Amino acid sequence: MSPAETLIDTLIIGGGPAGSCASAALAQTELKVRIIETSDFTK
Repeated sequence: MSPAETLIDTLIIGGGPAGSCASAALAQTELKVRIIETSDFTK
């Protein structure tokens, strides 16, 4: 039995500077990267 294809390989929680840099670096290695970011814009 072969493994199923994945939709994502890496999940980054937080899209701040560190999350963005980590995502960019991992994406260059051809991993499927997703960022989850929540923000409360109350203004």
